[in-house]
Amino acid sequence: MFYLNDNKPNACFSSQISIKPIHWLIFFAVFFLSACVKHQYIAEPINTTKNHNEILIRDHHSEQFRAFLQRNQYPVNNWPITKWDLNGLTLAAIYFSPTIQVAKSELAIQSAGEIIAGQRPNPTIGIPLEHHSGSAESPWLIGLISDFLFERKDKRETLLQQASAKKNAAEIKLEQQVWSIYSDLHKNMIEYFAAIKQKELLLVQHDLLKENLMLLTRRQELGQVSQFELSSVRLELQHIQLRRADQNYVINNAFHNLIAVTGLQVDKFDKDSFEFNTIENGLELEQLNENQLRKELLNNRFDIRIKLKDYEVLEAALKLEIIRQYPDINLSPGFIFDQGSNVWALGASWVLPVFHNHEGEIEQALAKRTHLQAEFISLQTSLMNDLNRTHQNYIDRLASYKNSLSLLEEFEERSAQIKKQFDLGYSDHLSMVQVQLEVEKVRQAIFVVKVDVLRALEQLERTTQQPLQDERLVKTIMNSIYQKNN
Repeated sequence: MFYLNDNKPNACFSSQISIKPIHWLIFFAVFFLSACVKHQYIAEPINTTKNHNEILIRDHHSEQFRAFLQRNQYPVNNWPITKWDLNGLTLAAIYFSPTIQVAKSELAIQSAGEIIAGQRPNPTIGIPLEHHSGSAESPWLIGLISDFLFERKDKRETLLQQASAKKNAAEIKLEQQVWSIYSDLHKNMIEYFAAIKQKELLLVQHDLLKENLMLLTRRQELGQVSQFELSSVRLELQHIQLRRADQNYVINNAFHNLIAVTGLQVDKFDKDSFEFNTIENGLELEQLNENQLRKELLNNRFDIRIKLKDYEVLEAALKLEIIRQYPDINLSPGFIFDQGSNVWALGASWVLPVFHNHEGEIEQALAKRTHLQAEFISLQTSLMNDLNRTHQNYIDRLASYKNSLSLLEEFEERSAQIKKQFDLGYSDHLSMVQVQLEVEKVRQAIFVVKVDVLRALEQLERTTQQPLQDERLVKTIMNSIYQKNN
């Protein structure tokens, strides 16, 4: 605090200086405006132990998750759920997977960027204080000077357009992350289904081979079967036993891959707590129209939509560089008390385009836009080729599966005839077992073809980024994105 004395000269101010009430008002206004802050820094270090515990306690039996399923119209009449299909697992992954939170945090960053783009530049205030040793009456100069930056209206609108496009791109990336979760679950569920079913088929084949070997061993003892034929069957049985042992690894690996996508731990699920009706339904999608798929591909794929938003960002960037050819105006009004005189001042400043007028920046923005145009055409071309390939693969696999089904019918008819002959006493037990074994081998080969059809369909879905087996699923998925923690 400065003390002024009319009788004695002050070391800092002359006795002729008087601080008017308006000066004190300005001083306190600046002080209180600086003190009005909305946010205070709060340290929030990453606690690895706490994070580890939170990961372990995630549970799909919680009431919060049940309410989330109900909001998404997923049936939860029998709670807790003991059989999970693809739709339920997708919702579980949306709720528990940390990758969704990563995408949401990116969206929050871009939303804050939109707020920043809409903010007007704050004025700055300066307090000049000078001492003139040559003046005996009033050696001090004091005042208040402010700077106001006036941006062009079209510049502010373009900044908002650019920030809005970035926010929209972040929203699409969030949807893309949800789709990626669904797609990975679909793929891993097919592999898990294939692994379990293969084990069941190998078990049936193993039992028939074992029975076949027992019958052949009796005939070999009677001299009716050669040792070579017996050894061949024994080697085939050992091969099946090795495949069964290896199939346990395949099942465990597929199970872990499936659960990893949900964001939960493997101990939260049993290996038999899944049903596969969703992925088996709609195996034959004859209504697929390639022209419709192409239209969906070129308009609704997430990377296409993100590229379009990126293009809007570059368009706005180019527009900004062109607008910056016209400078902003900076006004600097102020008041100065100078040796007994009250001086009002009003200054103005702007950048003079003497050495350049943003030619380089404009050329760079033009080049970036042209580059993205070329990238967009390249992306569309690549996607078209992928669509043609995956669609044809699905058609070919489906045709192969249909042909193999007719082959299975022939073997099953033959097996039924042999069994009927056996029941009537016209055929022996060994012939019936061998025919059944042939049927199981054909059934296993056909199942491999069926899995190839499922994989081809999943690849076609991954290319089009549309759930082809259940059109309602995409609405459920997208509607659930923003529901958690809302």
